[in-house]
Amino acid sequence: MIRCTGGWPASHRSALATLWPLPMGVSLQVNPPSFSLSPIGLTLWNQAVWTNLGRSADQCGRSWRWEQVQSAEVRDSAVHLNGEEILRFPLRQSAAAFAELIESARVAPKAEREQLVIRFLDASLDLVAISERIDAAIYEANALRWLGALQLALMFLVAPVVLSNLGGSKVLSALALTILIPVLFSVSLFVRNHRRTFPEERWARVETAFIMCVSWPMASRAATILNRHRLQGFHPVAIALALKDAKNSREFVARTLRDLAHPLREEELSADALEITDWYLEWYRRRLPVLAAQHGFRELSPTAAVPRSSDDEFYCPRCLAAYTRRITECADCPGVELQTLQSHQSEGA
Repeated sequence: MIRCTGGWPASHRSALATLWPLPMGVSLQVNPPSFSLSPIGLTLWNQAVWTNLGRSADQCGRSWRWEQVQSAEVRDSAVHLNGEEILRFPLRQSAAAFAELIESARVAPKAEREQLVIRFLDASLDLVAISERIDAAIYEANALRWLGALQLALMFLVAPVVLSNLGGSKVLSALALTILIPVLFSVSLFVRNHRRTFPEERWARVETAFIMCVSWPMASRAATILNRHRLQGFHPVAIALALKDAKNSREFVARTLRDLAHPLREEELSADALEITDWYLEWYRRRLPVLAAQHGFRELSPTAAVPRSSDDEFYCPRCLAAYTRRITECADCPGVELQTLQSHQSEGA
């Protein structure tokens, strides 16, 4: 299962959740981008980032030029900029990589900053690395999910039947020992695989293993806990392409390309935030169609079939809503002007 976190439009969540039916017990979490990078600086623009930090969503859109950055450091799994916590990552190693980029961009000459940012963004589109992680997730989850199923069967099927018919402290001790064996196997496999996949996450590994030992139902979810952050840091479009489900990948990638080609109007962003975000989105507008074409999706277009009636003459190029009469802009997409269906048909031809 592909699990989507907050910050996604509902249409994107549904498309991404059905990309490729992974084996039962394999759950991979995909996060929406939460910041914009450019040779100019850094902007935080995903509201979910701020609400997760316990701050109001109106702080979304804060930006820093590289010249304004005095320090970037990691505390636990949070990145602190100039002594202030700005972003929290699920993994410490992801936070460390982001902080390292900020430090490098801060001290680098202006001419080198663009290459630093591009290398960081290119790493998020590494389909080979994504495919390797997905394959590893499936492989490592096989034993864990069967052990988890065995634990649940022993706890919630076998144990109640045995206790109701036999009872007694000796029977209870024997059942507990029987359940403990697969629990310990699960914890052992989890620690070994987690150490190999996330070597820097030592304290998270110790804490999770301890919880599994004292809360046995948690051990049955070892495969999910192990794999949920395996795709941290990769762009969702690259994940969609790596999953190799042509139909559903095409749907998700097409929606994302439409979003990039027709961005919403951002009236409340500062001039610096707009400049940074415009560079960031333009880089992806150039890069993502090329990446899709390289992996057999040459027919991808920012538009798709618009569901319409015979009276509809206009449509929104972002959400594909159809309209019978022209208005200034789409009611659901501020700043996106309507286009005629004739232009849509000629574009798709």
